[in-house]
Amino acid sequence: FIPNLSELVTPFRDLLRSNTDWIWSDLHEKQIQLLKSKIADLALLTPFDESKPITILADSSQHAIGAVLLQNNKPVCYASRSLTSSEVNYAQIEKELLAITFAFAKFHSLVYGRKDVTVHSDHNPLTS
Repeated sequence: FIPNLSELVTPFRDLLRSNTDWIWSDLHEKQIQLLKSKIADLALLTPFDESKPITILADSSQHAIGAVLLQNNKPVCYASRSLTSSEVNYAQIEKELLAITFAFAKFHSLVYGRKDVTVHSDHNPLTS
């Protein structure tokens, strides 16, 4: 998993749109080098341990949402996706909550029925 992958590949996705000229720019070259670096630095995943509590970190950006499920501050699994054309227009608080609901949907088999799940968001209006 590469955090913020959807954001990193946005310039490449833009090249694939219909009626778009394929022009490889310095931005694309910079992004491909950054992706190579991110791939080389990937963190290893930790096996899931049912006896340990779960922490979920969820976040959103202008174009994507993502989440990580942690145990003992180590990643067990990641999930992310790009926002749809309508979701891009959501208010930031809605995007942050969408990221949390996305996380629970993706990690459903690991969190369903558990009482020891903590969710962290960096969006203060969600916590007040």
